[in-house]
Amino acid sequence: MRKYLVLLCILAVAVLVGCGGGGGGSSTTMIPYKVSLENVPTGVTAHATAKALNSFSPSLVGNDFVAAATCTPAGTTFTQAVKLVFTMDNAITLNDDEMLVLGHLNSSGQVVLLEDNPVTLSADGKTASVQLTEFDGTYNDYILLIVPSTKIDLTVPTGAAPSGVTPTVESKTLEDTPDTPGNYPLYVASVECLPAGTTFSQPVTLTFHLSTAMPDGRSLVLYEPNGSGGWAGTDVEVSLSDGRKTATVNVDHFTSNGFYMLWLDQAP
Repeated sequence: MRKYLVLLCILAVAVLVGCGGGGGGSSTTMIPYKVSLENVPTGVTAHATAKALNSFSPSLVGNDFVAAATCTPAGTTFTQAVKLVFTMDNAITLNDDEMLVLGHLNSSGQVVLLEDNPVTLSADGKTASVQLTEFDGTYNDYILLIVPSTKIDLTVPTGAAPSGVTPTVESKTLEDTPDTPGNYPLYVASVECLPAGTTFSQPVTLTFHLSTAMPDGRSLVLYEPNGSGGWAGTDVEVSLSDGRKTATVNVDHFTSNGFYMLWLDQAP
């Protein structure tokens, strides 16, 4: 299961949301969501119980954290995926530059995002569900949280793509990008462009809608695979607009593995 680390953000002001169990257990105050487990195979014992965000140490109360559940027995694996369902008292609202993800805390207090387990949010924002094929053997408290996302648009001029080809793009994390280190301080965004290796008769436009503004006095560099298992900067111009939160590049081909990356230039 692919995982990667992000810094844990804790707000200084604590808001009491309740403590105790859910999903049929006793509680002293109300937890504003319920948790259930669906599609559990016959003969398998597995449970999911709501857990209050302020019961963690340090507390997870804050706008970024939405809900939590304890899944037992720890280390359980399933022959077919089970569905972990969070039913909210109040609807979850996401901005255009946000996404809902599942994670858990590690022993260092960092959130490990489970990128291979996408969260589905209902149209009314009151039900979030995720498929699991196992319960972690060590960290079986699962957390639903909101993180920034990068949206990427593709504009293809009429007739630019080869006949019968429909180009597509999808935003990716650094962890999902081939031949990259697990962490890199200048990394900004990755995109997978398909079909890989496509050549266009005129340039197409990739538009990155970034979750945060790029620093003043710094530029962005478009990177592509160097053919030797690494990456190399290109001389493709990267234009910034919309308060330095939108980056635009024009390319005449998709790379051999379909990936491009944006990095900040080296600090002056």
